Amino acid sequence: MTFRLTRKISSSITMTAPTALIPVANGSEEIETVCLQDVLVRGGIQVTLASVGGNAQNVVKMSRGLHIQADVAIAECVHNSYDVIVLPGGMPGASHLRDCPDLINMLRRQKAGGTWYGAICAAPAVLLPPGPVTSYPSFQDKMPGVAYSSDRVVVTANCVTSRGIKTYYDEDDSSRSFEYVGPGTAMEMGLKLVEVLCGSKKAAAVADGLLYQSH
Repeated sequence: MTFRLTRKISSSITMTAPTALIPVANGSEEIETVCLQDVLVRGGIQVTLASVGGNAQNVVKMSRGLHIQADVAIAECVHNSYDVIVLPGGMPGASHLRDCPDLINMLRRQKAGGTWYGAICAAPAVLLPPGPVTSYPSFQDKMPGVAYSSDRVVVTANCVTSRGIKTYYDEDDSSRSFEYVGPGTAMEMGLKLVEVLCGSKKAAAVADGLLYQSH
């Protein structure tokens, strides 16, 4: 079964709404993709999903087997301007995004122009911002020479990165306490992007509607 994320914002604000591009490839993380898209749309941001290496219908198979149909192919986006380009994680999706020249050129343009860009989980290794930066912990060694942070969401200049971290404590056996990392901070990252694009008041309203409690 193929899902198409077709949720749109009100037509009355599309002319002035901030714009976001979310590239997706075979192996991208579906929770991160869908959560980021949903939170941004709730914030009044016009979101475009672009397939990288998808089939003729722009369908990609996500990391857990979900099929998602993107709006367009990445080649159709190269001459467009976006207020933010944000990369979901997941493997091998992040590698496919890294190996896409069109996308890399767009990210370089965002960075040089002082326009927002970001990534979560495995994808920050694609960006190589000057730091500080965060990511899925096992990808820290993919970013040599970059100041690494363990914060859940990190903003550096015009770059936003996120890792997804939570600590599990076993009250009966402290030796079983551990950290696990995954798509858990996608909502938090989405709210941060709403904040930088639309203001803290809008981000707070979206968070309230989602019953989100900050960590």
